[in-house]
Amino acid sequence: MSFLVKTEGTTRGAVPGLASVGFMRQTFALTSVSIRSRFRGTLAGAFWVFAFPLLAFAVQIWAYRRVLDVPVVDYSSFLFSALLPWIWISQTFEMGIASLSLQAPFFRATPLHPLAGVASSVLGNALCSSIPLLALTLLTANGLQEAVVRVVLLVPAIALLTAALIPLLILLASFQIFLRDTRFVASFVMSLLYFLTPIFYPEETVPEQWRGGLDWNPIYRLILPIRSAIYEPLRGDYGMNFAIAVGLIIVLAAGAFPLWAKVRKQVYASA
Repeated sequence: MSFLVKTEGTTRGAVPGLASVGFMRQTFALTSVSIRSRFRGTLAGAFWVFAFPLLAFAVQIWAYRRVLDVPVVDYSSFLFSALLPWIWISQTFEMGIASLSLQAPFFRATPLHPLAGVASSVLGNALCSSIPLLALTLLTANGLQEAVVRVVLLVPAIALLTAALIPLLILLASFQIFLRDTRFVASFVMSLLYFLTPIFYPEETVPEQWRGGLDWNPIYRLILPIRSAIYEPLRGDYGMNFAIAVGLIIVLAAGAFPLWAKVRKQVYASA
């Protein structure tokens, strides 16, 4: 299914529907452009994209393990299994929340679907973030058997987080059309949530009367399948965390796509 876009009395072409092959092609093409722009056409640019999360991990493991002495066994796996997904989510928000509002003139002038731009932000960050995540997963595994188990569980968890970020980003990008400070509010909230979320400290250190609030933290619920896949993957909570995240995706999609249907005309409206 497709629809026609008209601006200033001129039909710009048929915009592909979300379920069409054309939408997928546009998404992959924009993802390729996004990745090349992040690499800046140089080895140094590519190095920095992959090195940034690893450097952030190195600094924080020194601070939390050596200085604060957080009491967690295999702390390196514990930390990066949540820190790198957190950086991935934060970068996706930073790059994608304003995509609909800032690129509206571009979408009005072309038959590109606006949500292809949103999806490309998610996929580009997923590709760039999953590589260092997989590398650390293999490097910190205790033997071949644990490495295989980790990867088998991690790949679906990465796909799950990628799938979750699409409706979540559509939701925030749609709000950005009307509330232009949405991306700044999201950045501020993420900064606060980092310290309120068991990223660098174990969930057990949270007072029991407050621990139930973690179930209402959507970012934490989306990160938990990845942490479960990497840190103590045989403990048995991977399936439950995965199922909860799937349910959260359904809720996000139920809110994101109806909201997009309401704001779509604003994207194509004349500036």
